[in-house]
Amino acid sequence: MVSKREPNFIIYANDNVKLHCNFTLYTTCGSIYYYRTASGVEVDFIIETAMRRPDSPSPLVAIEVKRAERWDRTWDKPLRSLAENSGIQVDRLIGVYCGSRSYRFDKVEVWPYGDFVKALFAGEIF
Repeated sequence: MVSKREPNFIIYANDNVKLHCNFTLYTTCGSIYYYRTASGVEVDFIIETAMRRPDSPSPLVAIEVKRAERWDRTWDKPLRSLAENSGIQVDRLIGVYCGSRSYRFDKVEVWPYGDFVKALFAGEIF
């Protein structure tokens, strides 16, 4: 995969949600973004899993990464906030951390970073 720097731009998913893009990672899927609300809530990676079409929103995978040995459930909130917005189709909510256990909290999957990287390279994330 090759990343290419582009100017900053904002995609408005609806009146309340902005997907900010500082760079585009060209993949066989779509682009990669990050999510941030006006109140400062952020999700680290928003990855389009299919190319955008004018008649429907792109399916997305949202990934929050934390450098911590224990997963804090408050880190689920930005992921859930993104998924609850209309006009956005989030297929997977994933948390990645430095611990050793996998968890599932409703729609949020939490992975140890080593397991996540293996799954990513095996094509199991998107």
